[in-house]
Amino acid sequence: MDLIALHGFGGSPADFDVLQSTLHSSLKLVKPPYSKAPPAGYPTSIVLGYSMGARVALSWALGGTLPRALVLIGATAGIEDPRLREARLRKDQALTEEIVSIGSASFADRWKQQPLIATQERMPQPYLHAMQMRRRVIPKAQLTWQLERYGQGAWSPCWDRLAEFNIPALVVAGEEDVRYCHLGRRLAAALPQGQLTIIPNSGHSPHFEAPAAFTEALTRWLRLWADPLIFEV
Repeated sequence: MDLIALHGFGGSPADFDVLQSTLHSSLKLVKPPYSKAPPAGYPTSIVLGYSMGARVALSWALGGTLPRALVLIGATAGIEDPRLREARLRKDQALTEEIVSIGSASFADRWKQQPLIATQERMPQPYLHAMQMRRRVIPKAQLTWQLERYGQGAWSPCWDRLAEFNIPALVVAGEEDVRYCHLGRRLAAALPQGQLTIIPNSGHSPHFEAPAAFTEALTRWLRLWADPLIFEV
């Protein structure tokens, strides 16, 4: 079964390499770049989205065709208050200007120091070093495009449409990421088949910070609904 994995802001498809060694053998990791339309095989795949990648995953689902299942990590369905969304848009526009001004390498060095991202230092080596090096060379235009299309200020909230996604959905948050634990509870409650999993000893990126615990939780959830011929109980 394909597991289509969508990275967060400033990330890369290769970021998910850290999961490969502990991922269930029946799952094939597919790592496409961001795009407006999902890749081939999408309707029969599980789609995993992390942070901004979760907004990409929700955008695909809003297009009218659902995947087989959703996994949303460190996710939200958007900022509902128009005033708060406008404030976030201005903040994202300032980030865009900063990226253009100082370049990807300097921006990556600053970005990794903010509390939400700093817990990624727990990611095992050599994956952490490789991810940080990739972030330093991402084209500026790619970063600004991500913010302009999928930044929380630009992206329209979809809380009122989550009831349409009647497919298995796992919502994941790190226990130290208090804000996204609360958002995760709301997401799981709004999705018809939503389930929340909190990963201990991790922050906003539990799949990076505790990859073995994350893949164990993912496999346990899959066994609840997937074809028993695919996963041994």
